[in-house]
Amino acid sequence: KNGRRPTVAPAGGAGEAAVVERTFRVVPRTRVRLRPLADDRASSGGAGELLVAGPMVSPGYTDAVLNAEAFEVDGDGTRWYCTKDCLAPRDDGFVFSGRADDLVKVGGAWVDTRDVEGRIAASSGVDEVCICGSDAFVALRLLHEGTASALRSALPPGFSLFVVPSLPRRPGTGKVDRRRLQDLLRAGLVEAHEAKERRLCAE
Repeated sequence: KNGRRPTVAPAGGAGEAAVVERTFRVVPRTRVRLRPLADDRASSGGAGELLVAGPMVSPGYTDAVLNAEAFEVDGDGTRWYCTKDCLAPRDDGFVFSGRADDLVKVGGAWVDTRDVEGRIAASSGVDEVCICGSDAFVALRLLHEGTASALRSALPPGFSLFVVPSLPRRPGTGKVDRRRLQDLLRAGLVEAHEAKERRLCAE
């Protein structure tokens, strides 16, 4: 990844700390565009995911799968880095409007996964938590009576709870490896399905 993203700079100085909305402007030699969002924010102020192109953007990962997720090449051959940050345009720049991967639609309603993670993280005995789509992966420090029911009550309807020994991390960045979590989940579901079939065949 391109490390610190020197893409947009905050307008105004330290004396403007009372301003509620900070405006960001594009720095020289940087190209940006907003990719339309699939959720309801797209109709609110023209918000979109920030894509960045320019000499500061890294050639990419050595992993082809990660490259496909993090970069987009347009018809002109321009390589765009997909930041997952959402911005809304203003007359003098852009304002931050959230993360593209923070909202999931469950049962026809949008849910902010940051709020869900915050509620889970505040629960007694929780060490780590990561929300992938509508699946909550939780690593515990301590398991108390009623822990599972307390965690489920903190989840919105339609979410699934999975307790794991620890959250897998990406080497180098230390970020949670969400793809690995999904792979482990799929493998566990397949194993459970095969075990159920074996039991049925043995009867």
